[in-house]
Amino acid sequence: MFLPIKPICDRRPRRDGTCVISIQYCYSSDKRTLLFTGLSVPARYWNKKLMRISSDLPAEFGKADQINRQLQQMLRIVEDIVSFSLQ
Repeated sequence: MFLPIKPICDRRPRRDGTCVISIQYCYSSDKRTLLFTGLSVPARYWNKKLMRISSDLPAEFGKADQINRQLQQMLRIVEDIVSFSLQ
């Protein structure tokens, strides 16, 4: 089942230089909801095409594999909630 859910990286950097990663749910062409994940990385380490953090993330921001796993778990939870609400 295809749901219009995807992770996005905010274009506006915060004071520390990182950008917030949110989960976007589009329930119509003009109505969108952003869900805060609590994750943030510098914008240049966000792979927009693959919608994940690139593996060359510096250690000071965390391990890219671990953060990508967290993000994937959050996406699955959101997908489950949306599919449950649509039933």
